[in-house]
Amino acid sequence: MPHYSCGTWMRITSTSHFNHMIVRVRMDGEDYYFDPTVQKQAGDFEHATQLNFGYALNLDVLGEDLVEIPYQLPREVYQLTHRFDLFAVEQGRGRLTITRKYLAHRADNLRYHLDARETSEVEQRYMDWAKDDTELELSVIDAFKVIEDSQTENFLLTEEQYEILNLAHYDLGDRIRVTTDFYQDYPVPPREKFPLQICADGACEHRLEVHYCRNPDIEPAAEKFSNRYFEYRDWVWREGSALKFSTRVMPYREVVDRSELSQYEKDVQRMYQHSINSFPCLPQPDCQSLWSILAGACLLASLVAALLGWAL
Repeated sequence: MPHYSCGTWMRITSTSHFNHMIVRVRMDGEDYYFDPTVQKQAGDFEHATQLNFGYALNLDVLGEDLVEIPYQLPREVYQLTHRFDLFAVEQGRGRLTITRKYLAHRADNLRYHLDARETSEVEQRYMDWAKDDTELELSVIDAFKVIEDSQTENFLLTEEQYEILNLAHYDLGDRIRVTTDFYQDYPVPPREKFPLQICADGACEHRLEVHYCRNPDIEPAAEKFSNRYFEYRDWVWREGSALKFSTRVMPYREVVDRSELSQYEKDVQRMYQHSINSFPCLPQPDCQSLWSILAGACLLASLVAALLGWAL
């Protein structure tokens, strides 16, 4: 049976911080902390939102000292996927499908946000984000909507679909650019005087899928670096006629020590330099396709020559 007790939370020793009550649940030797005042919570013990309050003072009969609330900063909280269908790009048509997966506290926050906003306001905000990320002219095919809300695993999956209107202006060799702005959660201080607080609240991933009518001619690439505060990974690869990207950032610590600000700043700058992913609107035909075209042209020329010779 779980054991329940009440507690309060604090970060710095001060009576003014003892202004809120939380609940501790002890089950199978593990402690879980919950804030019963938060609305739209979901998830079982494994997937529920973790409280990032630092320390708690549990009000137990025997009395306890301040205890650190368990918190896993590298926990996955967000996945973003841009899927571009460019099968008819030569006719100036294309489609963009955006899916977002919100997990843990981000799922709880989104439930509350959607419940408190007008549907039209939410749809417009997400469309604005889509335009900002891609710099494309978009028209709504299917507006923002929640396609899955898992109350057990505590995640929300959303989807938007847009028609790309300005593809007719692109030529062979022109590139579409998509922004990945995770670097904004890792600020750089204006002065190396104080420790730095990182804004990242969990691991985030941005995926790009670009589907063409023929195989794109591109070499796979990868970039990876890490420090004591975060890990960054970036991949590009090809699967048949699809070009795929993945950018993932995982935080390890919330506060950067002053002595390590220099290395931290260099790595954030490297992350920023990879914040724009680009891909060709019309892919160059690969060698196999080119040889097929040439072979077909030679065969057609031979048939034409034979017919002309027969007619003469």
